[in-house]
Amino acid sequence: MGSLLKSLLPVAEARDPASDQVFDQSPAGPERGGNGLPKKPASIPRVPPQAISDFNSNFSEVPIEAVGKKWKDHKSWLKGRFYYPEKSEENARNVPRNVLPNDWQYLVHYWKSAGGKKKEEKCKKSRAMQKITHATGSKSFAILRDEMEEKNGGELVGEIDFYMATHLNKDGKYVDEEAEKKAKEMHTERLATSSLDAISLQQAVMSEVRGKEAYGRVRGSGLGPTPTKVFGAHTFVSTAAQNQEVIELKGQVIELREQVASLAALVRQLTANMNP
Repeated sequence: MGSLLKSLLPVAEARDPASDQVFDQSPAGPERGGNGLPKKPASIPRVPPQAISDFNSNFSEVPIEAVGKKWKDHKSWLKGRFYYPEKSEENARNVPRNVLPNDWQYLVHYWKSAGGKKKEEKCKKSRAMQKITHATGSKSFAILRDEMEEKNGGELVGEIDFYMATHLNKDGKYVDEEAEKKAKEMHTERLATSSLDAISLQQAVMSEVRGKEAYGRVRGSGLGPTPTKVFGAHTFVSTAAQNQEVIELKGQVIELREQVASLAALVRQLTANMNP
């Protein structure tokens, strides 16, 4: 864990976020141990059981996911800044500050391996397949959604409304043709279905046009939120499925009408035969 946290620190310099002071990275000192960290105190105050209980009940997977995301991004940054595929020996010697040598050796070895190169090519292809860009700049979707919900009085923002907010430029034009095409498809699907409430309708239309959500994720909500947490325990039925059901029901109605007409004709014929 120490290795991981140390590697997560910016390479330029390590700062204390509370005091904005540069850490004393000297190997040892009167108040520090051999690793440069503060020495273990003589005694550690006992944590109240209720505090532990409250922590366990409120703890979620978000911090763990956030650390994983930061670690992934940090490795990507290290590779782009310090790793040169054509310089094998220099890569091994050029250990960035605040990265442990053993960790750096492991990363370099992985990036050079067949598995590392295969994954790199796979990621490049996946990135190239991304057709739709957005207009939010460096602001994350999660922050933007939170701001929109705050302006909306704390009410949830529908998926279509959020899509428009993230794919329209300031001049009112879509970021690209693909984004405009998807928006028109959503508008058409939205008009075709009116049996769901507003939020459920937008979610159903978004799933129909852009495909199902990744398992346990909500588009544009960042780490942590899940479909059940955001939208509740709803079952979203696609518009296409609903339309197919309507077509089948209409067919059954027509068939029943034909049967009724045939029975009515038979009754009339029998009545005529009984009363010549």
